[in-house]
Amino acid sequence: MKEYTTVLLQIISSKLSEDELCSKMGMRNFARQQPSAPYAYFCFETAAGCESDELNEHIKCLEGVLSSVKGFIHERLISGDEVSVLWFPSKNAESFSLLSPDSMKFLGDLRIPLLIQNKG
Repeated sequence: MKEYTTVLLQIISSKLSEDELCSKMGMRNFARQQPSAPYAYFCFETAAGCESDELNEHIKCLEGVLSSVKGFIHERLISGDEVSVLWFPSKNAESFSLLSPDSMKFLGDLRIPLLIQNKG
């Protein structure tokens, strides 16, 4: 399996179907659903749109993709879905990642927690 750096947006326990979620998110080519609702998770990766090994560049990419669907993300949170962002750095990424103020503001405004995988 080819290793790459990516930020993964994950929506868990959605009652929406994959088609409904993709049409609302406008990210048809990025979505994956496993397993069926109501315990589904939908994942959207930034690797297809960002080749950097830097966390803030991937968050900037995610921000561009999510800018038109902020209301939908809030709607999913109010409906009880769990929305989170996971950071998966490749071996080429720096040992430590520091969130920029812009990245913190973006994630904070959407109330999306960030999970960073520690290298070990």
